[in-house]
Amino acid sequence: MPDRKFDDLRKSIKNQPLTREQARKLAKQAARLASPDAAKLQDKLTEAFGAIHIAEAFRGESSAARAEALELVDKAEKTSKRRKRPNKS
Repeated sequence: MPDRKFDDLRKSIKNQPLTREQARKLAKQAARLASPDAAKLQDKLTEAFGAIHIAEAFRGESSAARAEALELVDKAEKTSKRRKRPNKS
């Protein structure tokens, strides 16, 4: 079952035009959800979300940028779920 916080991120990406600052904020939020020390992932998310804003200026490009950002959110969610599993010893 998808995590509610990741679902909220997906809705934000899909349903509203993003400024560069909003994209940066969403990227940080997604990285923190995945893990506290996810700086590398945060950089990738920031770049992907920022591409949405830049792509808005070019017709047809924003859907590809949004798809990439959504894919990274999915990866972040999977990473987060793997880290939350209790160790079976």
